[in-house]
Order: sequence, then structure tokens, then C-alpha cells
Amino acid sequence: MLTATQMDGWMGTSSIKIKPDQMQILNPVMILAFLPILQLGVYPCLEKLGLRMTPLRRMTAGQFITALAFLVAGFVQLTIDKNRV
Repeated sequence: MLTATQMDGWMGTSSIKIKPDQMQILNPVMILAFLPILQLGVYPCLEKLGLRMTPLRRMTAGQFITALAFLVAGFVQLTIDKNRV
């Protein structure tokens, strides 16, 4: 929430502005959006490529994606801090 209050909220060059309170709702919405995408699209494609996606492999992939998300959030915060000076 702190990062969201430090950002201007404008989405690219469009006229859409997201407020910090609205940004918090994006996490559950993204989870609900990505579950069917992964279940119906990504996992079957990986199975066809010969990579069997067991529950342990799914959890491991999720942890790597989470780590990547933290790295992206850290770089976003560094950019915000650099531009505030």
C-alpha cells in the first residue's frame, strides 16, 4: 500500500487512474484470473511437451514466480525512490 501511495496511479498513456485502495483488490482478482489460465492453458501445454506437472512442481514454480514478483516490486520501489529525489 505504501508503494501505491507513492505512485501517481496513471496506467501508461491512457486516461485510467488507479487509486491505492483499488490497487489492493488486484491481488485476488489476478489470482482468480490466472487459475483458469494456468489450469486450462499452461499446464496442458507443458504436459504435451513432456513435462509432467505434479503438485510439488506447481508449488515450486509458484514460489519462483513469487520471488520474481518480489524482485520486480523492489525495482519499482527503487525507481520511485530515485525519481523522488
